[in-house]
Amino acid sequence: MITLDEAEKLAMETDYAVKAVGEPINTADAGAFFFEGYKHAETELKQIAVDFANYYADMVMAAYNRDADADLFNIFLAERSGK
Repeated sequence: MITLDEAEKLAMETDYAVKAVGEPINTADAGAFFFEGYKHAETELKQIAVDFANYYADMVMAAYNRDADADLFNIFLAERSGK
């Protein structure tokens, strides 16, 4: 996680801020928007990591358990394609 101060600094490095000419940028607002976007992206990435970890664990367990059937993989693919 980043702080609001860090978000303000990072917001000033975005394409929008770098290319802004002649108009002052409200760094507090820009930082707050950057911060919210960062939090959203971090949440999404964590969920993707959890989904992948679950998938990987299922596949490893299936490899060691020859009685496990391929339906597990098909269910995973069906769930992911429905998102």
